[in-house]
Order: sequence, then C-alpha cells, then structure tokens
Amino acid sequence: MKKIFTILLMLFVCNISRADVGGGTIHFIVFADTEDASVGTSCSQTLKYLQGNFLVKLRRYIDDMDTKSYIYEGNDNFTRSKLNATIASLSTSSNDVILFYYTGHGFNNGSNDYPTLTLGRDGEELDLRKKELLDVYNTLRNKSHRLLVVMAEACNKQASGTGISDNSPFEDDGSKFRALLSSSGDYMICSSKKGQASYSQAGSMGVFSRSFADAMDEIASDRSTTTATWPNLFRLISQKTVQRAAQLKITQNPQWMQGMYSGGTSTVYQSTSSTKTSTTTSTTTPSTGYTPYRSYKKEWNSPNEPKIIGLSLGYVTKQWSLSQEGRSEKIGYWEDKKYLTGLQVGIRVEPQFKYGFALNTGLYYEYYFSNTDNTVITDEYNNELSCKGKLKEHNLYLPIHFEYRLHFSDNFKVFFFGGIGLDYGLGGAIKYTDISGYEDTTFDNIYDDSWAWKRFNTSLEYGAGIHIYGIQLHFGMAKGLINMSDDDKVKVKMNKNLSIGLSYMF
Repeated sequence: MKKIFTILLMLFVCNISRADVGGGTIHFIVFADTEDASVGTSCSQTLKYLQGNFLVKLRRYIDDMDTKSYIYEGNDNFTRSKLNATIASLSTSSNDVILFYYTGHGFNNGSNDYPTLTLGRDGEELDLRKKELLDVYNTLRNKSHRLLVVMAEACNKQASGTGISDNSPFEDDGSKFRALLSSSGDYMICSSKKGQASYSQAGSMGVFSRSFADAMDEIASDRSTTTATWPNLFRLISQKTVQRAAQLKITQNPQWMQGMYSGGTSTVYQSTSSTKTSTTTSTTTPSTGYTPYRSYKKEWNSPNEPKIIGLSLGYVTKQWSLSQEGRSEKIGYWEDKKYLTGLQVGIRVEPQFKYGFALNTGLYYEYYFSNTDNTVITDEYNNELSCKGKLKEHNLYLPIHFEYRLHFSDNFKVFFFGGIGLDYGLGGAIKYTDISGYEDTTFDNIYDDSWAWKRFNTSLEYGAGIHIYGIQLHFGMAKGLINMSDDDKVKVKMNKNLSIGLSYMF
C-alpha cells in the first residue's frame, strides 16, 4: 500500500520550483464516503491507506513541518456543510502545503470538465449535497500556500462499476518525498474525464486510487529514474489507470491541470504510438486523458452490481382443489372459506448472470391460519355435531425458479420467473370448540389426522416482479403437483393461489 503515498508527494513537485520545506504546515484534508452501500468498502480501503500509510510517511519524512489532518468519513461527517466549513476556517500561511483528497460518488453537471462531488446521505436532496471539485480547487487556491494538490476519485457522469487488485514492489526513498513537498504550484487531478464513470471493486481501493498508490511508490522509489515532479506523476497515474481499466474491459481516463482552469483547452494525452502531440497554453497544463487499449462494451441486458441477497416479507394464501365424479371445487379447508391466510418471512437469494438470466431461490418460513364458525364433526355414534374450528400450520418453503430480468437501469428492473416450489410441513393443529355436550377437541398432528394434508408438497410456480432501488415487489401463483388424497376416486391438490412479497435486496 506504499503506492498512494508516493504519488501524493510527487504531485506536489509538478512544475517544480524548489523551496525549503521547513517552517510551514501541511494541511491534509480527506473526505471519504465510507458508509455508502455501493462504494463504501472501496472508500474505506482508500482511507485506510491514506491514514495508515500516506499520513504516517508524511509525518516521518517531513518532520520539520507541522502536519494537521482533517479526516471526514461516515454519514454524519461526510457532508457538504463540513467541507465548506473546513475550507472556510482553514488558516494558512505562504509556506504551507494543502493536500485535498476526495473518494466517493460524483457526476458531471456539464459546466466544466471536472466532477461535481456528492456528499451527505444517499436519498437526500441533491441540491443540498453537491459541490463542484473546481470550486474546491479555486477556493483553496485563494488561501495562502506554497503548494496545493487537489485529488478526487469520483464518477464524472452518473455510473458505477468494478475494479482491480493491489501490490507494490517498490521501496520508499525519503529524500524524494521531501523533494516533492519542496515544490511550488497549484495542481488538480480527477479519476475520470467528462462523460466517464469512476470504477472500484468491493473490498479494495478504486482503480484510480490503486494506480495513484502504484505510481507514487514507483516514482518515489530508490530505483526510479523519472524525475519526481507532479506532471510526471500525473502521467504515470493516468497510464496505470488506463492499463488497469483495459484489463477490466472498462474505460476510465484521468484528467489533470495546473494553474488556472480555462474551459476548452483540455487535451487528450496521446499514447507513444500516436503521431499527435499534446498542446499547452501559458496559463495551464491541459487536462489529460488516455485512450484504453481495448474499448469497453458492456454485455447487453447485464447487471453492473447486482444485489443478490435480501430479506423478504410476504402475504400468501393457500387453498385446495377437489376433483371427483366429474366435478371440481376449491375450498380453504373449511367448506365456507375460499382460502387459508398466511404470512411468509425469509431470505431471498437471486444469483444474476449475463443477458438478463438469473435464479430465484431462498428459504422461507410460513405460518398459515384459518377460522370458521360453522363446521361439523361426528361423534363415536356418527352423529353430526355443529362447532367452530381453528386451524394453523407451520411450513418451510424453498423456491427453485429460473428468472429473466430486464435491466432498464441499475435501480429499475422488471423480472419474470417460473419453476418449482418445495414445501415441508413442520407441524400444525386443528381445534374444534363450542361442541354441544362435549369438551373442546384438538388434533395436534394434521398430517396424520386430516384428509387434505401431506407433510411434503411440490408445486409448479410462476410470477413477476419489479425492482426499484433495492426494493423488490413480486407476485406469484403455485399449482400443486401432488395428490393429497388416498382415495383413487378423489384428487386433492394444494395450491397457493396468490403470494405477494416485498424484499429489501443488498
């Protein structure tokens, strides 16, 4: 994890103008969206590196400067108001170094080449969360300083994705860290150019942050022959980011600048095989981008970051279909009821593949209940006795469905499913009350004492649903395949004539 530290320090050296390091203060400002559901893990890994590696080396190698860190993470601290207040209250002098690093969500609002940062909690009003990176840069430029470096890992459009691994073969050269911090100038780099996403991998830093770490280690190592300047570092970061993106079959091109931002002067960095050359102006080093080795083409109708596990709560109904002597009827066990009512709770599992194909499975507990005020039982003399009845059952349910999903976007999908459902009865009871001349009677094992029950049942099932921002609503039906009756002249099948479920997927 040495790489990120080496890169940050080098970035300070671009357009190098050497000066003594001692006597000033290093202000290290970090905003990391560590609690976001989609990028929080990657942001946490980046923050872990910045605090446990980069900041430690900063204090070790630049020990004649005071280092102040301003770390903001989590929902309560990762806010625009904290960012504005931190910048506004930042007290600096002419020999100070200002380092700003952002890792989180972002988008491009069309006004310039650099991203708009989105701080705060997901779901809050966007107008209260957004902050332009260029505004952060320009505001910090107005502070007294010797060196300013602003870095951001954020999408430069509305998108998300995947990333890569990490390892460093380089050893630190403390003198090169000091050389980087002895430079002067104003620099800014972001992880993707206008119109692109910024990618990360669950459990690791983002593509840009990993490339920053690698490039920093490489350029500040004792084996490097490249002069440790910020322009050289930015070029190395861009190259490594593009290479990593190409390996992942995605497109991501960092862009950078020096001095005052001027729209329309951005230049695409050309690879060594190209005959084109970059152009510059007297006031800026143009924003830089790479063209990846392979263009990225996402498979049609395929998920970006599927949510495959969820908690589910549902409402189900069960009824019996009786067929005998050429006629059929449907009852809810009691002749005056059309169905049993049930509650369903469990874990939903949906592995998703390319081109919209998926599986739908999981494990659910179901509780069914039904009451009647008008049923009949017989006594030992075959006399019919009117009474009331109460029924309950505990059941385990396992669906095995093939599923097809239409991915209109990462947050809006429609799906259809079909397959079999397996039911296993855990237990149940039927209780008869208000029997004239008799005490209440309970049958504790419905699977032995009732004509309509078997402990195991298999059904043919089908249905559809909709997915919106991790919330899924689905509807289904099930037709029983097993005959519950022991009488060859009668067929009794148990159906779930309606199921409605609400799931939260994560």
